[in-house]
Amino acid sequence: MSITEFEYKNGFPAIRLTHPNGSASVEFLLYGAHVLSWTVNDHELLFV
Repeated sequence: MSITEFEYKNGFPAIRLTHPNGSASVEFLLYGAHVLSWTVNDHELLFV
């Protein structure tokens, strides 16, 4: 699993976790642990 830190909108710190084969990933904000995105095989599975 790879872990990537990045800045989301307005500079909020966020993390992206990616499966080793790249087939799935999740992004979430560190502040409040809000899930931003959940993808599997390039399909977004999180709908809010």
